Amino acid sequence: MKCPHCGGDMRQDQIFCEKCGKERLLVPVFEPEIEERVAESMSTIVQELAPDEHADDKIKEEQKEQSNTDKEQEKDNGKQHKGISPDVPRHGLSHLVFFVLGIILLIGVISTFSIYFYVYTENSYEYQYAKALTAFEEGRFEDALVLSDRCLELDETSIEVRMLRIRIYQEQGETDKVIERCLSVLNMDPENQEVYEILISIYIEREEYLKLSRLLSDCPVQAVVEKYGDYRAEPPEFSEEERTYYNPLSLKLLAGGTGTVYYTLDGSEPSKYSDRYTAPIKLNSGIYHISAVYVNNYGISSQVVTKTYRIESGIELKPEISADSGSYDIPCVIKVNVSDEGYMVYYTTDGQDPTMDSNIYSAPFPMPLGHSEFRFMLVDEEGNESDVVKRVYDCNPAVNFTTEQACIILKQHLIARGEILDLDGKMNGTEDTKQYVCDSAMTADDVVYYMIYEYIRSASGTMIRSGNIYAFSVTDGRILRASVSNNGYLSLSEF
Repeated sequence: MKCPHCGGDMRQDQIFCEKCGKERLLVPVFEPEIEERVAESMSTIVQELAPDEHADDKIKEEQKEQSNTDKEQEKDNGKQHKGISPDVPRHGLSHLVFFVLGIILLIGVISTFSIYFYVYTENSYEYQYAKALTAFEEGRFEDALVLSDRCLELDETSIEVRMLRIRIYQEQGETDKVIERCLSVLNMDPENQEVYEILISIYIEREEYLKLSRLLSDCPVQAVVEKYGDYRAEPPEFSEEERTYYNPLSLKLLAGGTGTVYYTLDGSEPSKYSDRYTAPIKLNSGIYHISAVYVNNYGISSQVVTKTYRIESGIELKPEISADSGSYDIPCVIKVNVSDEGYMVYYTTDGQDPTMDSNIYSAPFPMPLGHSEFRFMLVDEEGNESDVVKRVYDCNPAVNFTTEQACIILKQHLIARGEILDLDGKMNGTEDTKQYVCDSAMTADDVVYYMIYEYIRSASGTMIRSGNIYAFSVTDGRILRASVSNNGYLSLSEF
């Protein structure tokens, strides 16, 4: 080989020329095709990984610089062949190495971030709840339930997740599950007004008023209690403390709702047939075991409250009534037992307490048909009044004829006998008419009879009982004459 400086002969392994003494330059052979392929590969990789406009511009600029560099290297190589020895940089290969390392680093960063993001979201309560809420709003209820389960795994004390599950079950129509979840939330959050509203609306819709009343009894949210107060059934309150009194007492029973208070004076269990509280109870003399219960407008009864009062004043009187309050399929006689002939018994049938201006009891009388209410009061010779005793009856015997039919049949018989002229009760030679009233019943020999009373009605409209009483069999329509003894016995004779 030749020395590039003087042209003298040199060995292949010789570095310095023996003729001129200069160092032989070792320059790699330039292969432009390989450089161009490398440049194209780099351009393609950059376009695939970073296709944005600025990256393209940068690549083009680098390619342009590389091209210029290649041209300069070609010139330098040419100069080398002519004896010129400039420094030759290897930019193409170094850029490729750094670019590949950058891609590997970027992939590592992305992988690390992806793993971190997955772990974070899978264990993030906020992220899982947001996804559950989105699923619910989009109507994907099953997905929302699964996501809410994950939320409870991350935070088992969460109320908002439990409320979301309640809303999901509401949308799905799972009412029993709604009730179950609501009660569970109230155990954790007893003052959650929204849950009370949901439960109450369900109980009202299902008419489960007993459950509603119990729920309100334990409710600490005053706004809810006031709003739904009519559904409560709290025990009645007594205006006076139980103890001994030396003067007659006027006792009030107070209830918090708009229902009804029933009471008894002997400590027995009050019911709808017991005395209905409408005014203060007069306690004159004796020992009173007063039991009271409040029944709201939805039929829910409170607990029974019983208190004892001893009154050491006035007279110890109480009328005794033969028929207790209750429902009767077979009517019986109502009789008041008076132990002293000097006593008077006054009674009412209009629901008001009797006074000495009320009806005077003189003899037993038949039980009224349908619903009736009697109040009795005993008065001694000195004018001392007893406690008022109340009786409520529902008399509904099995019948084949109505009371109107019974009166018409009776009048038809009377017309046939010539006692009246027509169904209006007209009589010969007078403007007075006969009227027939059927509003009670009695029993004789196990047969139920309507009691039909005859009245004379004057032209002025005054009604006076004539004394004629007829018994009409409710099963076969047989008519008999009737009379009621002072002892309350029914006597019958042929008509």
